[in-house]
Amino acid sequence: MEKNKINHTHQYVYHLKKVLSFKEGCKYCDISESSMYKHTSNGTVPYYKPHGKLIYFKREDLDNWMLQNRHSTSEELENEAISKSFKADWRTKFKS
Repeated sequence: MEKNKINHTHQYVYHLKKVLSFKEGCKYCDISESSMYKHTSNGTVPYYKPHGKLIYFKREDLDNWMLQNRHSTSEELENEAISKSFKADWRTKFKS
């Protein structure tokens, strides 16, 4: 039981680190190493190679990368449409 606790804790230590190794970055993002290599070679994810060989990631960069391209909820889209409609009505009614 104690060994399981240690292994479980060790698996998630990378959530506390600011800089992650390549493998830690893959685990953190929950994607395969081959997928992450594709993203680094395509330049779609920010990374660092301090000595030209090993790849490192800033955890904050990975958070921002994973949270890009947010999709709005139906309620948010509806509120935006109503807001734009009111603005359009106001402009046409009070245009001189």
